[in-house]
Amino acid sequence: MRKALIIIFLLLVLSACSVETIEKDPSLKGTLNENKDNETAPNEETTDSETEKYTFDKTYFLFTINTQDYVYPQESVETINRIIDIHEKYNVAVDIYLEDQIFQYYAYDAPELVERLKDSEVVAISYHVRAPHPTDVDYWYLNEKTDTEELYEFLLPYEEYKMNLETGEVDTSMPGGYQFIKDTIGYAPIVVPMKSDSQTVDEVMARIYSEKGATWTLLHERGIKLGEQEQGMYVRPEDAEIKWYDSYEEYSQGSSAEEMILEIMENEGITAGDYAFVNLKMHENNFIEGDGTAAYWETYGTDKDPPFDLSLAYNVPVWPEEQREMMFQMYEDAVKYVSEHPELYITINAKDLDPLLEASQENI
Repeated sequence: MRKALIIIFLLLVLSACSVETIEKDPSLKGTLNENKDNETAPNEETTDSETEKYTFDKTYFLFTINTQDYVYPQESVETINRIIDIHEKYNVAVDIYLEDQIFQYYAYDAPELVERLKDSEVVAISYHVRAPHPTDVDYWYLNEKTDTEELYEFLLPYEEYKMNLETGEVDTSMPGGYQFIKDTIGYAPIVVPMKSDSQTVDEVMARIYSEKGATWTLLHERGIKLGEQEQGMYVRPEDAEIKWYDSYEEYSQGSSAEEMILEIMENEGITAGDYAFVNLKMHENNFIEGDGTAAYWETYGTDKDPPFDLSLAYNVPVWPEEQREMMFQMYEDAVKYVSEHPELYITINAKDLDPLLEASQENI
C-alpha cells in the first residue's frame, strides 16, 4: 500500500511539472488547441506543403496595387476595400504597396481599412514613395548632398516622420514614412523601392530600409531572376509586367481579360504555364481618375522647387461612374481568369518571396 501511494505521488508531481512547462514556455502555449483546430478531416483536401506549393513548372503571377491618391483619399479607401473584396472572393494573393501620404489618411480616418490590410489572408504589404519624397525624382534638396553619411542623416527622417507636401520637408512632430507603416501594420513592409538615378542615394536608402527590416527591393526592368540582388537586397523577380490600366480601351471594345493577358505575355516571349514571373500592376487612382494622369503629378511633375501648388492636383477629373465600374470589372476578370487556371498559374505575393527563394535553392 505504501509503495502504491509513493507511485501515485510521483505521477502527480510529473503531471504538475508538465503543466508548469507549458505555462512557462510561451512558445508552447496553445499548441494543443492549435494542433487540434488544424487537424484535417479525413475527406478534406490537405494544404500543400511548402515544397509542393512552390513548383518550377508554372507561371508565377503577382497582382500589384500601388497606392498614391491622397488627392481623393475617400475614393482611395473605397477602391482598396473593393480590391481586397475581389481578391478574397477568388482567394488570390495581392501585393499592396502603401505610400505614406495616403496611408496617413487610412490610419487616422479609415482604421477599418487598416485592420483589413493587417488581417486579410490574401494581402501582403510593401512600400513605395511618391513626390515630393527626395528619392522619387531629383529634387532641389538633394542637389548638393553627395557625402554618404550626410545623405543618410538627411534621408532617414523621411522614413520616420510625416512629409509636408507643400515644402517637401519633414514634420518631426508627426510619425510617418516606412517606420510609421511598419509600426501600424505590425510588420516591416517587405518590398521597397530603388527609384533614384543615383547609385549613392540607392545605397543609402537600401541601408535605411534594411535597418528597418525590409529584405526585398524592385527594379522596373525585365528578366530579373529569382535570387538576384541589388544593394545587398533581393530583387523581386519579374519577366513581364502587365500595366493593366493600359488595357482599358481594348477591354471596352470587347476583348476579354484572358485574351489580353495571353497576348501581353506572348509579346514578352512567355506562354502561360512557362516558369516565369508575371506582374500585373494597377494604381488605385486608375479606378478613380479619368485621363490617365495621377493627380499628384500635376503638382510635382514639372515644378521641382517648393512651395508646391497643391491645388493643381485637383485639375484632374474623376472617372464617370460607368467607366469606373468597367475598370473594376476588367480587374476582376483578370483575377478570375488567373484563379480558374491553377494548372498554369501560381498566384503569390511578397510574403511568398522568402519561402519561394528557399524552395528554389533546394531545387538546384
